[in-house]
Amino acid sequence: MFCFTTIAIPLLQEGVMPDCSFGTIPFRVELGIVYFLLVWETWGKGMWNFPKGHAEEGETHLQTALRELKEETGFLPLEVIVHEPLVRTYSFEHQGHTIHRRLEYFLVRVAEQEVQLQSSEVSNSRWMTLEELLAVTPFAELQESARQAQSIVQKVGGNA
Repeated sequence: MFCFTTIAIPLLQEGVMPDCSFGTIPFRVELGIVYFLLVWETWGKGMWNFPKGHAEEGETHLQTALRELKEETGFLPLEVIVHEPLVRTYSFEHQGHTIHRRLEYFLVRVAEQEVQLQSSEVSNSRWMTLEELLAVTPFAELQESARQAQSIVQKVGGNA
């Protein structure tokens, strides 16, 4: 699927809409343990997720991901670990339409600091180990992204 980087996304066929989101997998390593920062999205029924969102006009995918991280958490990354995104695709139903989403995550190391939540989109945040993350989310895409991120962080020693 091609990722549209403008706000308006045309319908491919009646009732089916492509969608692209760009986000970060923020992490820190403490005493050899990898912690991921997740936010509680208030959209829909609410869920734990990594910071993500849609591109604004003229943004690259990485610029979008980093802007969303800053907007939703107040964080700036110390380092982008993976410049090629971890890509996930999935479909879901929303207001009578089937949404086919392509989600691109960039792995970023961040410092532990106070989270400044964007209250219009997220209502809570939490640092989680991989095991904790797997216990709170039923979504295979999020679980697989976290597993892949954990593997990458362990390979680079968490200090990249």
